Amino acid sequence: RVEHSRFASAAEPESFVTEETSGPLVGEVKGIGGVIEMLRAKYGCSKGQRLRVIGETPALLQFEGGRTAPKNHEGSGWKWVIGAGNVQGQKQKDEASRQAEIAAALKAREERLAEENAQKVKDKERRAAEKAAQQDGKGDKDQEEPTIQ
Repeated sequence: RVEHSRFASAAEPESFVTEETSGPLVGEVKGIGGVIEMLRAKYGCSKGQRLRVIGETPALLQFEGGRTAPKNHEGSGWKWVIGAGNVQGQKQKDEASRQAEIAAALKAREERLAEENAQKVKDKERRAAEKAAQQDGKGDKDQEEPTIQ
C-alpha cells in the first residue's frame, strides 16, 4: 500500500531564485537583462534589494520572482545598477590615490616646516652674532681715548 499526500511536495532547491555568489547583482544594460536596486521598501521588496529585470511593458518592469515596479518610479523607488563592480573598484583606487596625495602633502609640509625652523635658528644666530659684534665695536670706541697731538 502506497501512501500519497494530499499536499504538494516541497520545491526543489534548483527552483529558487539565487543571487550570484561572486557578489551583488550588477547589470550592464538598462532594460531586460539589467539590474535594479530598491531605494525604499516598496513593491514587496526591501530597501537595497537588487533584482534582475526579466520583462518589460510600457509602464512596468518585471523582475525575477514575479515582482513588478512602475517605470515612472525610477529615482524615487528604484534605480538602475550598471557596472557597480567597476565603480566600487574605481572608488577604492580613487581613495587610495587620495590617501597617497595626502601623505605626500603632509610629508612636504613637515619638510618645509623643518627647513623654516632651521632658517629661523640660523637667522637668530646671525642676529645674535651681529649684536655681539656691535657691542664689541661700541665697547672699543668707548674705551678708546682721543689722543691729542
